[in-house]
Amino acid sequence: MEYAEYRRYDAVGLAGLVARGEVSPVELLDTALARLETVDPTLNTVVRRLDERARVRADGPCRGRSQVCRSWSRTCCRM
Repeated sequence: MEYAEYRRYDAVGLAGLVARGEVSPVELLDTALARLETVDPTLNTVVRRLDERARVRADGPCRGRSQVCRSWSRTCCRM
């Protein structure tokens, strides 16, 4: 998926694409990481990259489910 298409959807819309099999969670992750590579050198907002962990989760048993990491509590929660 190209970023131009990706940005037309919110989280619910992207989840719908995954549910219908139109795109995989790994494809969405690849799109998001490619965009991060493009904009983060300018924005400098990402302190710690967890690309491999995200890739394992995107292709694992909970694939396609939202995951929220809370750095202040050092726990990761799956919703």
